[in-house]
Amino acid sequence: EDDKKKEDLIKDRIDQLEEKLYWIVNTWDSSEFVILLKGERVANYIENTMGTTFILDMADTPAEVEISTIYIPKIVADTLISANKSMEINLFGGVWTLRSKTLDVLKASGIKEILNKKGVTEPVFELKISCTSLNNSTGENNNTGINNRLYNHSDNLLNENYYGFPEDTQLISSMYDFELKVRGMSMSYETIRKNIQNKLYNENTGMVKEKTDYFKKYNGNLTYDSNKLKDYINGIVLQMEKELSVYIQNLLDAVKVKEAYKNVENFGSPMILKLPFINTGVYNRPAESYGNEINGDSSLQNTGNMNANYVPKGVKNPYVYEENRNKWNKIIQNLTWKDSFVSFTASTPGKYVILQENRTYDEIPADHPDRIHITEFASKHDVNRIFQLDGGPIYLQEPVSVREAILLYEAVIGRTYEITTSDIRTKAKELGIDSIINANTPARNVSRQQAAALIAKVYSINGGIDLQRLKISRYGLAKDENKINDKFYKSVMFLLEKGIMHTNSTGYFEPENSINRGEIMAA
Repeated sequence: EDDKKKEDLIKDRIDQLEEKLYWIVNTWDSSEFVILLKGERVANYIENTMGTTFILDMADTPAEVEISTIYIPKIVADTLISANKSMEINLFGGVWTLRSKTLDVLKASGIKEILNKKGVTEPVFELKISCTSLNNSTGENNNTGINNRLYNHSDNLLNENYYGFPEDTQLISSMYDFELKVRGMSMSYETIRKNIQNKLYNENTGMVKEKTDYFKKYNGNLTYDSNKLKDYINGIVLQMEKELSVYIQNLLDAVKVKEAYKNVENFGSPMILKLPFINTGVYNRPAESYGNEINGDSSLQNTGNMNANYVPKGVKNPYVYEENRNKWNKIIQNLTWKDSFVSFTASTPGKYVILQENRTYDEIPADHPDRIHITEFASKHDVNRIFQLDGGPIYLQEPVSVREAILLYEAVIGRTYEITTSDIRTKAKELGIDSIINANTPARNVSRQQAAALIAKVYSINGGIDLQRLKISRYGLAKDENKINDKFYKSVMFLLEKGIMHTNSTGYFEPENSINRGEIMAA
């Protein structure tokens, strides 16, 4: 009976190996991690996933890995398309999302010719993602070298000039490089799967039989409930997984049709990348250490004691390297910033980084009560474009015009350049704010109560707040409440109560007065 329990233990451990969504493929290189997705199992998970996104968890990726290659069988690509689902890959601290039609490229010129080559039975997608920290030769990896570079330590980023980043910018992320190949295989995925299953479960020569027989022979001195037995079983199964990875490597190498591959130049639909960066701002310390102080916690407005140490930075942007022109191009469309991540769409494979422009904002005094919030806003949004500046002072006391308010709103909710019209009236209508401000007079100043309605609408969208159902818990927050237009009243009260907007020193909100650039950026 004890022997039977022991055999059940090793069977359960082998079943855990089977439950994985991929096979590990050997590489003989500790810096690379290669997997082959289990096509039918992943396709089934995609079809039955609640919602629109299936998450591929690669939790067992070794920490020292710099390159990861994922072989994606055609059945997975077909299922993403037919089920209209996306697949998220969590890797290197970021998220790489294949949308429904990202892999819909088999009919593209140059790729369909590969599939028609002699000997090709079925294609497989080969997605390779690498993460490189461009620090110096100290041997530090990940973000350590970047931290040293950003916070005035002596270390310099290795080959920063070699990579040709734009002048007056600095690197605040690792460099991510990914490529996608379509590769012709002489064997279908289903046949590959059957070969792997036979290697495992052949009743005479299979790995499972071999390891189980070995276990039966040499486990006699181990008791059923001992930790040593579990360690022994784990060792056997890990050895089997390693041997299987070598077999799969040799099998894949054998069935790759020679010269039958093509690099994908444009995805069927753009991928979505969510990449981490170092959120700089406070001298010698990452801004994350201040938590919500920089991310807009209303209880931390007017943090003058922090301003003395605050070193503001310029606009952050993801960049993609355009190889044929040897140039880094700024990505400005569909950006979403959250904490220390930026999300954006990528239409092509390539090299991606997050860069930050060097800027000091000398015109904002160190003791300005909202300096942190203003400079943090300016680091995420192109205020030069919005206010039509040349890169010099922002002129914080200048009143905000209707046109500028519309562009500010568009930028903050992440729809900059998504709405391609240049007509400000059409833009306001498409943004759903034409009932708040009259876009027929774009040069007119925006009032404080109109600005409050725009700001509250942003909080409503981002925080899921229904302003129409909002109950005002405090009254008397402004001495001139009776002068606030009924249409804007709840918005103003909400922002005053949360400390997002303020009355003047005598307690008046002055709803009809104009709002200046500094006030609206700080909010």
